[in-house]
Amino acid sequence: MDSRIIDLPEPAVAAATDGSTVWCAAGGRLLAFDRYGSPVGSVPAPRGLRSLAAVAGTLVAAGAALSWLDPGTGEPRESVPAGPGTVVLAGGGAVWAADRASQRAWPLPAAGVRGTPIETPGLDACAPDGDHLWWTTHPDPPSHGDPHSGDPHPDPPPSGGAVLWGGPEPVALGPVRVGAMVVCAGVVWMGAEDALLTVNAWSGVPIGGSWLQVRGPVTALACANGVLAGGGPAHGIFVLDPAKDEGPRYAGAGTPGTPGTILACPPAVWALSADRPAALVIPQF
Repeated sequence: MDSRIIDLPEPAVAAATDGSTVWCAAGGRLLAFDRYGSPVGSVPAPRGLRSLAAVAGTLVAAGAALSWLDPGTGEPRESVPAGPGTVVLAGGGAVWAADRASQRAWPLPAAGVRGTPIETPGLDACAPDGDHLWWTTHPDPPSHGDPHSGDPHPDPPPSGGAVLWGGPEPVALGPVRVGAMVVCAGVVWMGAEDALLTVNAWSGVPIGGSWLQVRGPVTALACANGVLAGGGPAHGIFVLDPAKDEGPRYAGAGTPGTPGTILACPPAVWALSADRPAALVIPQF
């Protein structure tokens, strides 16, 4: 099956997948597709929708409110108030909400329920990993304790560039700006201007590997079944299986217009345009 372009009514403002259904918010509608791009549903999008996140059995939208939607139909189920900058993210089988304005993040363990918030001073990018959250600050991280344990760090945090938080100690990433972030196969992956930065998600120690051959900038990342998918404006879409690949596999096909969200919906990869009403679907990658 060849790659195909899916036409949308307008550029997608948000998209998510639970591994079988792909949801795209475009033109005031919440459109549902199967993994290969066949339409399977359409409902009005929640008011002000700007962000979507999904895991198996859960679909959450951030807009005028945090809205839990029926993962089969997209119809609203429950909602709670949300700040104007709140976004939702998924990873490790969990959905989180994050708000740069209040510099806090919450797990969303059930419909209509926000879990205990953690403080994320200076929040820039972030990525959930089940009941844990990793995030970056830029350019200079604030000084604070470990939000997961309440214990202060014994040493001052590093400064002078981007910093990764969420591990045993903060990790200085250097003078980079993290544009995309995901936890996949036990690794925190961060896309930067000219590199793919990696940190062990268990130890918090920076690591290297053949995946460093990925060409930047990397502006979008996704994960499914331990396989990483990503891309950027210069070099297109890639897939990388850290367990067996010696380096990234590039698709040789690009997203129409400016690359936006990338979704991994095995065996397919979706790449949505940020400025054109279209999505590229690579059915077998």
